[in-house]
Amino acid sequence: MARRVANATLCTRGSNSFVASTAALIATGWSEPVPGRGTPAVDHHFFTAHPVIQLTVDATKQLAGPLRGRGPFPGSDSPGHSSGLPVRLEMVIKAADLSPDGTILVDFLLTNVDSVPTRLPSSIRPTSGTDRPYYLLTLWLTGDAIKKQYLVDQQTGRPFEIGIAQTSAELRGETPDSALLAPGATMLVHASSRAQVNLGSHSITAHAVLERIANGRAERVGTADSETLRMTFTETKP
Repeated sequence: MARRVANATLCTRGSNSFVASTAALIATGWSEPVPGRGTPAVDHHFFTAHPVIQLTVDATKQLAGPLRGRGPFPGSDSPGHSSGLPVRLEMVIKAADLSPDGTILVDFLLTNVDSVPTRLPSSIRPTSGTDRPYYLLTLWLTGDAIKKQYLVDQQTGRPFEIGIAQTSAELRGETPDSALLAPGATMLVHASSRAQVNLGSHSITAHAVLERIANGRAERVGTADSETLRMTFTETKP
């Protein structure tokens, strides 16, 4: 199935603290039903007018985790969620100007679309080093907006593309460090793209994967993917 692309438009939202710009652009995580993917039993709009923010997590200063191989990345080719992660995933890009390091700031919104509370990891702190199992929620971006990464072949001297994904945030949680998100409530995660972004008009998509980590092994619990957003990225004006 081809991914539906939403063109960016301007949106005015009032004085809600999580959106301070009229250029706040949202890509929502839902479209037509996809086999094996959940679809929330609520009305859907491209712009979410009044999200109920239950919890805000600031991961903008979190140290970047290790680069991830393709594995479950780069995510689904269509928006939605699996049964193990019953959330609508949205992304908000408040400004299209790149930071001096070539990255952008992005907000990930995860809204519980289940009829019962759902628990999500919410701590940016590393695990305590115990052997107890914990849950890991990873957020990242893909699309032709994200710069490709290359290594140089030592024998030929030619660069070749490497199939990795730079994550934007990693939230961990055992029961004390997890958010119990009420039905219809949203967890907002402020983050950096961490990956460098190309200048010009490009597409970009948000992804989430929830994993259970035990004995050094990761078991995937669920995934969610947003709509693809197309927007124009520019250099920061001096």
